[in-house]
Amino acid sequence: MMKMKEILEKTGLTERAVRLYVQRGLVTPKAVWKNGRDYLEFSCTDLQRLREIGLLRRMGFSLEQIAQMIRVPQHIPGLLQAHLRQLRESSREVAQAAQLLEPLQEGSYSSLTEFVQRLSQAQFQRELPLRELELRFGEQDGLGEEERQQQEQNSQEQLALQQVRNAKRNWILAGIGMGLVLLMMIGGVFWYHFTQRGISQSRMLTGVWIEDKYADWEGHEDAPYVALVQVGQIDGSTRTMRLRIHKEDWQLYSGLVWGMRYESCTVELFVPNWKLRKLRDKLGNLSDQMLFDQILQDDALLEEYVRFTRVQPQAYASGNGVHSGHSY
Repeated sequence: MMKMKEILEKTGLTERAVRLYVQRGLVTPKAVWKNGRDYLEFSCTDLQRLREIGLLRRMGFSLEQIAQMIRVPQHIPGLLQAHLRQLRESSREVAQAAQLLEPLQEGSYSSLTEFVQRLSQAQFQRELPLRELELRFGEQDGLGEEERQQQEQNSQEQLALQQVRNAKRNWILAGIGMGLVLLMMIGGVFWYHFTQRGISQSRMLTGVWIEDKYADWEGHEDAPYVALVQVGQIDGSTRTMRLRIHKEDWQLYSGLVWGMRYESCTVELFVPNWKLRKLRDKLGNLSDQMLFDQILQDDALLEEYVRFTRVQPQAYASGNGVHSGHSY
């Protein structure tokens, strides 16, 4: 006796197809009750019959036609002729099966086994019908209401499984989107911390003389405005500084008077975090105040990190009279 697994391996049929043939009475294996359920055990005769059914199904015969061949072998020629007529009217996919079966319709057969042996000699191999592989037997084999309900249930299960897969895919895509947003937020935080945060100080310079004012001398439109400022030193000397004026402070830039002495000016130091470490490596690990003093002594650092923010004018005499400016 053979179990279901062995039968499937030897016949190439699906378990659902075999159980359908058993339900239709085309094959009658022994049912053994074990562990609370029925197990099917197949004999060699059952194996042969399943192989015969499988071959006939590949030729397009319905289960009802196969059942009639088993019950009354003398009806095989008539069934074959009717089947041939049906095949001739069918699509091109079954045309080869009709050509194969046509030479066999004139013979006489004493049993189904004899007829199947004649078919086997033709060595015509063909996959089981798609309807059977998908368990859609109702259209060809006239399934009852119970089988159609089972078929509908299987379809609903497949649809539910597809919906679960779609939901899982949507969750994965949503997770990826949220991850990208989170990375962008983290990147924004790092950008703000390293570029918009740093050390910032203001200082007032006295004895200021505006020697000249001009935009970037290389013609860069987006470059900051620059004022060439002479600043009085404690020892009575003067030092010329190139101080930036941000473009948004256009009112300050426009209000500066060339050749005019101002009582004081305010400058602001800002070193972003991403440059601070490199700057401290260059100048030493100084306090913010001492770092500001060092920057004021370096023309390159002065122009890069220090900006001109405000001036306080004083009255002075010139050939054109006495001038007094306004604070900017």
